[in-house]
Amino acid sequence: MKHYVITIADNEKSVKAAERCIKSGLSTGGLTIEKWKATTPADDLNGIVKAFGINVAAMDEVYSRTENCIAAFLSHFSLWQECVRTKESITIFEHDAICINNISSNMVFKGCVSLGQPSYGRFNQPIRFGVQPLVSKPYFPGAHAYRVNPAGAEQLIQQAIMEARPTDVFLNKATFPFLEEIYPWPVEAKDTFTTIQASAGCKAKHNFNQRYEIVDVWFIENYYKHNDMPLSVINFGMSQKMIDYVETKVSSIGHLEQATGQATWFKKPGAMMNSPYKRTVWVDVDCEVVGNISDIWNHCLAQKLNMCMDTPWTKRSGEEWYNSGVVAFEGKPEMLKRWAQACFENPQQRGDQEVLHAMLDPLAKAIYINRLPPQYNYLRLDAIDGNKVKDIRIKHHTGAKGKEHIRSLMNA
Repeated sequence: MKHYVITIADNEKSVKAAERCIKSGLSTGGLTIEKWKATTPADDLNGIVKAFGINVAAMDEVYSRTENCIAAFLSHFSLWQECVRTKESITIFEHDAICINNISSNMVFKGCVSLGQPSYGRFNQPIRFGVQPLVSKPYFPGAHAYRVNPAGAEQLIQQAIMEARPTDVFLNKATFPFLEEIYPWPVEAKDTFTTIQASAGCKAKHNFNQRYEIVDVWFIENYYKHNDMPLSVINFGMSQKMIDYVETKVSSIGHLEQATGQATWFKKPGAMMNSPYKRTVWVDVDCEVVGNISDIWNHCLAQKLNMCMDTPWTKRSGEEWYNSGVVAFEGKPEMLKRWAQACFENPQQRGDQEVLHAMLDPLAKAIYINRLPPQYNYLRLDAIDGNKVKDIRIKHHTGAKGKEHIRSLMNA
């Protein structure tokens, strides 16, 4: 059996980290780990994607540099191909992985088994030892260490052709029910640097980043061009300088404590619960308000979360999704209370929207969600997909490319 560590050959930090991984494999169990040349943005990513028919439309997300994210995925993809080609199982490490316990070469697993201790966010602790169904998270708790066999690798390759996503999220139980993990985890990640995450994602795995504070100014200015309803801003970690500015522009500022160990967006439903208004429209700061939104209430129902369908993701996933970037509600709807509590209690999903989706079966959607017209939350991917919407009031610039577009608008 071969063991590989993905290494960026011309990156000194990557090479040193990979050598550390190789040394740890030898010292903990005599594991011989070889370097595997990483795919990087310097390579012809579009050419590689086209050559293998990989669908990378869903690869764009807030906390990663899209090109780097694609390159990292292609590095794993090339190893899945190697696994299929050689017809034998392989172990895959990312360069920040360190072996802390022996990894048995005789491990019995179904198709793909995670070896890595969760490297970010909250997770469940397995209750028994050995190989078992994936329980720590709904997806691999980091793609820094795992083992795959040819049958499993073939399924990963076929799914990549349908839809690739950031590697750890790509490796999820909903898509691949055969995923497993071993406990105690024999590998941990020492991510002292990153080549994948954008600056918004590098702050201790998703804390607030002051580089994006200026977006608050942009949002407020856009809002008041078209609206005169009171505007309140929630402080998830603004600098004092930004607080001083915002206080001169808005009706009130709500301050939330920076809870440790919890990503900022999980606090969003709780912030909604603290709204001082009888009727509230929550709007994410990466939304561009381009029209008057006061008539949104003509489309709302009491005791429900009034939201727009996430048409692009509904199309891609085959499930009905609602986007939480814009949420209108009166008072404190029951589902808002449940959503806030679920986000507070050790959520296993990637974000608040995923937490809500996991709570909503078809019946619950009918009871608790009211679908708003799409002009109140027109997503960036709606435009890419050619979804035509008239009289757009809010444009939602999602993902890393959306943030780049916001910066271009601000510079203009």
